[in-house]
Amino acid sequence: MEEMVRSIGFVCPECGAPEQRQLSVFAFSGGMTEIHCRRCGKSKTKIIRNGDRVLITTPCIICNERHTVMCSAHDFLYEPILAFSCVNSGLDCCYVGREDIVKMGLRKLIDILNAAGDEAEQKANRTVLKETILFEAMLQISDRMDRNKVRCECGAEAWDVDVRGGNIDIICGSCRGRLRLTAVTMEDLEEISAMEELCIPKGEG
Repeated sequence: MEEMVRSIGFVCPECGAPEQRQLSVFAFSGGMTEIHCRRCGKSKTKIIRNGDRVLITTPCIICNERHTVMCSAHDFLYEPILAFSCVNSGLDCCYVGREDIVKMGLRKLIDILNAAGDEAEQKANRTVLKETILFEAMLQISDRMDRNKVRCECGAEAWDVDVRGGNIDIICGSCRGRLRLTAVTMEDLEEISAMEELCIPKGEG
């Protein structure tokens, strides 16, 4: 008679390695069972059976906390798959069940984590690019000021600079006329670079 086994899987929040272990159902007959990450040994899933209930405490790759859940011993031993979720994100953090289904769940979770990591990296890159464009635009404006290439239609030669988001406002200190330059994209930066002189339209007041 083939021995009945259960597969337990989680992703280690310390090293990011998926951990899946096959254990005989007799390992859960009583007391406590611990499943450690084999790569770094710094995280573990702890399983305690108490009569007809099973208590599972597992690390979470999503929020880096430990979650504790309870299920019936019958479900733990016989359900094809049990997926326990992170209470903070709703994403799965631990699987119990058949080996093939647990492996599939872990693979799907890792794909989600990788996609989230790629998105975060792309967002960070976009932020850096925007900051770089804004900085370069400010350098261009500073250069025009140094070369007396900024003027106002009212004839004044004093101005303020106000930066908000991706907009740079050059404001006449006399009539309060305003020249707005947008510095968000590379095309914006090219347009500013092509401006030999910056002319502030005369303010109404």
